[in-house]
Amino acid sequence: MRLIHDVKGISKLILILLLLVSFILGALLSYIWTMAGYYHLPSHANVTIENLEFYAENATFFNVTLLNPSYSLSTVKIEQIMVSTNDGLLYNVINTLPSLPSDLAPSDSQTFKAYWNWANYTGQTVNVIAFVKEGSGPTFKKITPFMNLTIASVNFDPAVSTTNFTVTVQSTGSQTFMNITRITLNGEDIDVSPLLPYTLNVNASATFTLNRAWSDLQGENVTVNVETLQGFTAHKSQVVP
Repeated sequence: MRLIHDVKGISKLILILLLLVSFILGALLSYIWTMAGYYHLPSHANVTIENLEFYAENATFFNVTLLNPSYSLSTVKIEQIMVSTNDGLLYNVINTLPSLPSDLAPSDSQTFKAYWNWANYTGQTVNVIAFVKEGSGPTFKKITPFMNLTIASVNFDPAVSTTNFTVTVQSTGSQTFMNITRITLNGEDIDVSPLLPYTLNVNASATFTLNRAWSDLQGENVTVNVETLQGFTAHKSQVVP
């Protein structure tokens, strides 16, 4: 009799385990069936932009990291990188490192150094777009670092000298220093004091003396241009007295 009771007890336990396993499997299958409507693997590659970096130390390039997700069906070819700006313009990045087009296998990521000068768009939102062959191209928005190189004044003063004039440059609000490498008048290189290159610190001001006689420019509109090693420039036009 005891053996019969033990067998019945084991049978009930097995039955309970079977019911429990059936319940779990049923719930899992129901979940998969329900969620299948929400998750669809793309029929083409779906590259994403993992990261986008602009550096205040250099306005001549930015870094963009692209990822081909593990669920992608195949290797994709990155064909082009472009930048759209708030003024409605679209710029094609001509040179990158590594160069384009470039293949990207599933699960792989690649950082491209994109050579595009963003000095005219400091402190603004830009939209970087990557184009791939036979796939969806990702976009990524980013605010560039704020850099503020300005020419505060250009002073032609005959009471001081007609053989030189002064230019005052400022960097109010800039995120880092800049190295002034060139100052020109109507595109003409001129001897400058203090000597160039000159380090202009954050929120600093510097006055340069340009050794050039300007009596032949009286009454004319002239343009002074200041260039930096980091790719930032400033311009100022005015009429010589």
